[in-house]
This record gives sequence, C-alpha cells and structure tokens, in this order.
Amino acid sequence: VGYAFGDILQKELGVPVGLVCVSFGGTPIEAWTPEECFTNPKWVAAHKAMLDLPKSQKHPERLRIATEYNANIAPIVNMKASGVIWYQGCHNTSYSAAWYGEMLENMIGAWREKFNSPELPFYVVQIAPHIYYDGINGALVREGQALAASHLDHVEYISTIDLGDRIGDIHPRYKVGVASRLAAAALGEHYGKDV
Repeated sequence: VGYAFGDILQKELGVPVGLVCVSFGGTPIEAWTPEECFTNPKWVAAHKAMLDLPKSQKHPERLRIATEYNANIAPIVNMKASGVIWYQGCHNTSYSAAWYGEMLENMIGAWREKFNSPELPFYVVQIAPHIYYDGINGALVREGQALAASHLDHVEYISTIDLGDRIGDIHPRYKVGVASRLAAAALGEHYGKDV
C-alpha cells in the first residue's frame, strides 16, 4: 500500500516522494502510543487483560504499551513529516473495540505533539470486514475510526469496505485500490490538488 501510494503521489506531484515504513503486523494501538499518554483506567485494564490471554504469547514484547512507539516513532520525531498513513485496528477488535476511537484520537494527538506538528495529516484506513472478529467488534473499530476522523481536523477516513476480494482475508489482495484512495485524500487535503 505504501509503495503504491508513494508511486501515485510522485507521478501526480512530479517530485521524488520519500516514505518511512514503521509497521509491525498484529500490534495493538497501545503499542504505538507514548506511555505517558495512555492514562485512561478502562484502556489500561483492557490492555492488561489482553496481555493475560494465552494467544498474546506470540509476540508479547510487541504488544506492550509504547513498545512500537519507542522503537519506531520516537527516533524520528525530529524529522519533518508530511503525513501519516494509519492502517491498524484489527488486533484491537478482540478486547477494546468500544474504545478504539478514543484511543486513536489520543494517539494522533500525542504524535502531533511529539512531531511538533499540530496539523500533521493522518489518513486512517478502515479495517476490512473479517469473519473472525467477535460479534460486532469489527464494526465498532470501524465506527471508532470514522468518529476519530470526524472529531479531528486533518484526519481523513479511507473506506475499504468494498475492496475485500476474498471472504476471510483480513486485507484486500489488490493494494492499488487502497493506495489510490489514500493518494486522492493526500493530494486533495495536503497538496490542494483536484483529484
């Protein structure tokens, strides 16, 4: 998705586009949030309960609060960033779906503060439908993503609900559809282009 997004931007803008990939699959939003910003007691309790689940043993070090932030984001906060693609949420469907939107708003605010960029654009990619989400938890995370985008300036919500091509596949196989929607949002929001 990132490569195709950058390729589209470069062709439209006629200038080189640099991308920094700081992804790690299967991680919760808590891992990407600075520890001092993760203070809501209900979030902390849900996170602790998730860590106690047997299935959390796959990468337990990657699931803890602020681990991915400390490893991947903190080292680059002095860099000038033009925007962030946020493509995450599936992990949170299992235990904190009802609070995902609040946690996303909290994390976006923290990153903007750390990057010293109060209007840093975020492009939030809707999590795809998946048959293994418990009950309505996938819908709750998608709703939280949409609410965060509606509450915050310079946050765009990229719909992917129609791009899943295989039942049970957590991500669409064809990434250009997701990337072209992200690029259209960035070109319109950040670069002021008609797309």
